[in-house]
Amino acid sequence: MNAGEVQALVGKPQAVSASGADGAEGATWHYLRRVDEVVRKVSLTTREVPAVNPLTGQSIIINEPVMSDEITTLYEDVDVQMAGERVVEISRRQRTERRIY
Repeated sequence: MNAGEVQALVGKPQAVSASGADGAEGATWHYLRRVDEVVRKVSLTTREVPAVNPLTGQSIIINEPVMSDEITTLYEDVDVQMAGERVVEISRRQRTERRIY
């Protein structure tokens, strides 16, 4: 595969770094894409709130969960090692990032 074919398939790289192997000039093209994202509610802690026992009518304190959004994003990092205009190696890694709001 050559450089033009790679760019036709996946577009221009988001970053390029110079590299070289066996005396040949080359570059590594870096691509990052978001594969999937999931949002779910999670309980981080609880708080005490007043309530009424429905059976007895007595005032009670209950522990109520405090909910937040957890966003889990799956990323794919792809590096395309180029030697001149030719692809010599492709490496792919996936990573997960979690954020709580």
